[in-house]
Amino acid sequence: MGGAARTLVKAAHPDGAPLVLDPFAGIGSIPFETLRVGAEGFAGDLNPVAVLMLKTALEYIPTYGNRLAEAVQKWGEWVREKASAELKEFYPPEPDGSTPLAYLWARTVRCEGPGCGAEVPPGGAAVAFPQGETTGSLALLRRQGNQAG
Repeated sequence: MGGAARTLVKAAHPDGAPLVLDPFAGIGSIPFETLRVGAEGFAGDLNPVAVLMLKTALEYIPTYGNRLAEAVQKWGEWVREKASAELKEFYPPEPDGSTPLAYLWARTVRCEGPGCGAEVPPGGAAVAFPQGETTGSLALLRRQGNQAG
């Protein structure tokens, strides 16, 4: 992957790989492309969450691989168990026995179309509702295996 791009970069920069600086890297599109084409790069961001994501993707995963994934799984499960124990009074079980992971509240607006009257979350918030549930302003996220649904 990136063979042709690497060849072009080498041809354009015969004295060595170009240096790419991305001071607003976010989650890393430019740093990833920098690596893909064989350039050297520096990336940063003002958002500490973005910096952690960059460091994880570009440094920790290549260094620690599966050990990191297993540790995150183990300690994430530990945090979830501790939080569930402390917060269970605020997240009662659903009728089917499942336990909510979180509640997501979204403001809704009433559709003014003739005969409509539906309450709809503005913007892209509609995807927060479980499939088939389109009324109300409270969405429920349930833990299903390794994903929330």
